[in-house]
Formats: sequence, C-alpha cells, structure tokens
Amino acid sequence: MATQRTASGGRQPRNVRTAAGRDAIVSVLDHVAIPTAWEVTAPARRVEMTQSGRHLSDHDAYVVDVEPGA
Repeated sequence: MATQRTASGGRQPRNVRTAAGRDAIVSVLDHVAIPTAWEVTAPARRVEMTQSGRHLSDHDAYVVDVEPGA
C-alpha cells in the first residue's frame, strides 16, 4: 500500500493520481470476512462501479459467492 509518514511517526494512505486521472487514496482489500460455517463456492471478484465509462464511486464492489452453513 502506498503510505506516507505522519507527524507522530505513524503511516497513513497517501493520495495518488489513478490511471483514470482522478485523485484517490491507494489501499488494498486483503480479505472478505464470512462466517466459518459458510462455504465459499466461487473465487472473490471485483466489480467496478461505473456507468457509461464513468466511475460512480472511489470504491469498487467485492463479491464472494457462498453457501450458508448450519
């Protein structure tokens, strides 16, 4: 993840310009939580939130197909 140091010495996401030319905070989705009893039935996938080629949000949707367990 692209980060920068804060005055207190911590780290925070930094603003960058995306390929689409818009400013964004770079972050990484590294997990999707589901109950342990559920079974994942297909790999997680990212769905871009766009309409007519225009981004509707700075956030895309992440979808995981599951089968609820007992």
